[in-house]
Amino acid sequence: MVNKQLRFTHLKPTLRWLSNDWVISFILFLFAFIIRIPYLYDVPRFIDEWREIGLAAQIARGQAWPLHNTSHDIGPFHNYVLAGLFTLFGFDVYIPRLYVTVTSAATVVVTFWLGRHWAGRITAVFAALLLATNSMHILITHMAWSNDTTPFFVGLAVLVSLKAMDQERRSLWALAGLAWAIALQTHPSVIAALLGVVFYFARQLGWGAFYRDARLRIGIAVLIVGYSNMIIHNFIKPLDSVLWVKRKGYALNQEWSIQGYFQNMLEMGSELIHSLASAFPDGKGWLHGISSFLMLFFIIGLLDGFRRLCRFRNGSFVVAIVISSFLVIPILNDQYKFYIWTRYIAYLFPLCFVTVAIGFQGWIRYLADRDQTRQLRSGLAVAWVLLLILPLHHFYQYAETYIQSGVDNSAEFFTVQTLQPRLTKDSIIVVDKQAKQAEAVSKMLRVKGFRSPLEGVDPNEVREVQAVPSNGGEGIDATYYSRWKKALALHKDHTWYVLSLENKDKLTSLFGITWTKGEVIRGGSGKQIYFVGRISSYEY
Repeated sequence: MVNKQLRFTHLKPTLRWLSNDWVISFILFLFAFIIRIPYLYDVPRFIDEWREIGLAAQIARGQAWPLHNTSHDIGPFHNYVLAGLFTLFGFDVYIPRLYVTVTSAATVVVTFWLGRHWAGRITAVFAALLLATNSMHILITHMAWSNDTTPFFVGLAVLVSLKAMDQERRSLWALAGLAWAIALQTHPSVIAALLGVVFYFARQLGWGAFYRDARLRIGIAVLIVGYSNMIIHNFIKPLDSVLWVKRKGYALNQEWSIQGYFQNMLEMGSELIHSLASAFPDGKGWLHGISSFLMLFFIIGLLDGFRRLCRFRNGSFVVAIVISSFLVIPILNDQYKFYIWTRYIAYLFPLCFVTVAIGFQGWIRYLADRDQTRQLRSGLAVAWVLLLILPLHHFYQYAETYIQSGVDNSAEFFTVQTLQPRLTKDSIIVVDKQAKQAEAVSKMLRVKGFRSPLEGVDPNEVREVQAVPSNGGEGIDATYYSRWKKALALHKDHTWYVLSLENKDKLTSLFGITWTKGEVIRGGSGKQIYFVGRISSYEY
């Protein structure tokens, strides 16, 4: 089928530079990067991303050379990249999320080039802008997990694979194998996409091509070499990655059934459509209602786009990846809730937005056609602008609500900023386990190179509570008392404390502590979160 490509025609001479794909790519990257910067370090809250970052810091210091990430089913590529950035720019706590944001903006550029593979510039730009302003993509790539870079590397692997199939250069096949290996390093969910790749080539060339075709052999060989660290690890510790996934269990489907499989597939499809339309599950107001209504248009765009793609050269390659993902992921994963688990299917975003843009290509053509009535073109232009602006409105509104609730990360960064000028290489920063984001604060300080033990009683710890008298005569948890007594005796010289405000008052009363250089740290909403200070004297 001959594809009618939409191009930037009728441009004034001063705007002819818009006909250069590389210029457009730079503009798209810059635009996507700028709109991703607001709330980057505040939203969403830290969960356990600092565990991966902490491992990267160990690598940068030569303290570890892991074959896997902190999760044994994920490769260490992300950790080594962060380690390289720490080596180049220093152990700055702002680097990890900034790096992921750069890959997020680069994914928009990859989406443009995927669109250009089958369509003209206007359609490709539209696909890229859909991803650029998509609130779900912005939200999940505001975290510094390895999995948050998966959309970029899968999109890049698909793009290089398409170029390799078109140009048939062996170097491109090797590069495609490397791109898929890196994508697989970022998260094992990429296996679902790779199975789609396998079945596509098997259908096009036959199963025998995997050992007869030199191009495929090169790609497979590079893929194996690029993923060899994980293969070696699972050889040294047999099937450790599989056993790890089975042990952690929070996303793995533990009780498989036919009914559950189709239920998972339905939930996966629902979450994908909600994500493409930036329809927040708890969104209120008529603007969120419009986004919910727009889900229908994304469904229509996807279905028509897949139909059109199947007629293009190698267009069914993308269709095979999407279908394979829908067939495989529901077998393994039974969690598809906003927003943490959305990242498992986020690598489909670039492919789906390209598909939607191709499906809407006929409508887009009206905007580029001067023969259409001004009213019709104006109406469609307003609809497209609304489609692109609404997701940003939803995200920024969600972020503001998030900050006002006090669960953002402002206080954690303020704590590190407050402490850093006051610390020496011998400093110890004791972090209260009952503080809001205790593990994150402790690991942020460890990344900076300081000793930062967690002390006290974990709020999630299950134990029998025993009471001992306090200075005020009230009963105090014996475990709480003994642990803090030991911590105060152990950490004397050069010690700072990061405490919850409640525990600061309890410790002051219980041990008769006099504090010096104390300061209260507030979050983005102005709410008091932490107390930071040193002990001048205490009695017990």
